[in-house]
Amino acid sequence: GQTVSVTTSEGKTLVGVAEGVEEDGRLVLRLADNSMLVLSAGDVTLGSSLLPEVAA
Repeated sequence: GQTVSVTTSEGKTLVGVAEGVEEDGRLVLRLADNSMLVLSAGDVTLGSSLLPEVAA
């Protein structure tokens, strides 16, 4: 999946990996803690630079 940032209608910004789109058009987002979130509305921004750097 692609790394995305989603700003919800409540103004909350979520960053994760877009895992797909459900039949009804909702975005499936995998968050950093590996939890899955299904979103029906929000502004989506694409880009791998959105994830925080992880020390190797």
